This record gives sequence, C-alpha cells and structure tokens, in this order.
Amino acid sequence: MLGIGEGTDAEIEAFLEQGVAVMLLEYRTLQLSSEEVRRAAEPLPPRPAGAPPVRFAMLEIRNGNANPAPDDPQLAQVLELATDDARNALAMLHRRANEWGLDPARIGAIGTSAGGGVAFGAVFARSLPEEKPDFLISIFGPTLQDAVLPDPAPPLFLVTEADHGPVTDGRLALFRIWKDAEQKVELHVYEVPNFSMTVALWSPRLFDWMRERGILGPEQANR
Repeated sequence: MLGIGEGTDAEIEAFLEQGVAVMLLEYRTLQLSSEEVRRAAEPLPPRPAGAPPVRFAMLEIRNGNANPAPDDPQLAQVLELATDDARNALAMLHRRANEWGLDPARIGAIGTSAGGGVAFGAVFARSLPEEKPDFLISIFGPTLQDAVLPDPAPPLFLVTEADHGPVTDGRLALFRIWKDAEQKVELHVYEVPNFSMTVALWSPRLFDWMRERGILGPEQANR
C-alpha cells in the first residue's frame, strides 16, 4: 500500500501487523521560505479548558472539490506534480510487485490530510490502470479537484471529524458521488476534537472493511 501524507509510526505499525506492506511517498509540495517552514512546524498553543472548538470557514463544495484556493495557478501546478509523484509510485509498485512479494491486484493508497488530495488526484487522472490505486483510504483528506470517477472507481473508505469544516463537507459530497455512481464507499464521521483521531479509533472497522472487500485475505484475518 502507498502511504501519502502524515502517516504516524503507530499507523504504519497497525498495517504491518495486518500483513500489509507500506511504502511512504514524499511528494512535491509548494516551496516555502525557511521562516515559513519554521512557523508551519511550530506546535499549536494549548487550548484553555472550556474553550470552544476550532471552527473552519465555510466553503461551497462543488463536485466534491474542497480546495480552499481552486483558482490559484501555483497550487494547481504543485497538485499536478504531486499527483504525478503518486501515479509514478503506484506504477512502480505494480511493476515490481512480483519482485517485492506484492499482490498486483491489491495495491491501494492511504492519504492523510493534503495527502488525501494527492491520492484522489491519482484516482481522477486520465492515466494507465497501474497508475491508480486499487482501493483508497482517506483520513480527513479531501479531494482538491473536481471528482471525476473512473468506471469502476476504487473502493473508498473515508474518515473525518464532525467539525472539520470544508473537509467534512467535502467527504459528505464524495460519499454521495460514489454512491450515486453505485461504487463501494464507507464514511465515518467522529464527534471528536479536530486532529485528535488516532489509528485505534478507526482501524478496527477499516480492517474489517478491507477483509469484506477482499483486500485482506483469510491469512491476515486470522492473525
């Protein structure tokens, strides 16, 4: 499976324990100054007890697209480059599946946050079948472009928090798009503080879903 985004050691270990091989992708991003990188890496200040939850600005969701800056040409170019990185990584996994002991029919992707947008880009791109994931897991990762589903679309597992603003709204729209196209999709919206979801919260149902879809075989189910 291709991991795209902010995967934690705990998440990777959870998949490895299920017999799922994981390759992490470092995709191209918008270049920032050293000061911008420093500020972005600073931890969020602690919130006082009883403080209201963080709220996000409203955003009109069209065709499942939750991109907050859809008309920014620089961001659009970076998204295209990042999507190419994901497509190339998936093609490599399919190409070298026998060498690495992988099942070429069960090579999926998990995208977290902006990594989810990159993963969706690989699904929606006009590309070869081996450049697309065979299934997609998105952890509060919205699509950053209009949803144009291939036929068939990969089975989709969506996880987010109830108050994650346009991300949540975008997931609801994507669920409806997949369902209207009669494709396999499952959505979980948790009433927990934003950015507090852990792998222990969503992984039990995810692994059951993977077994039901035939992504995890009986040997993994009995581990």
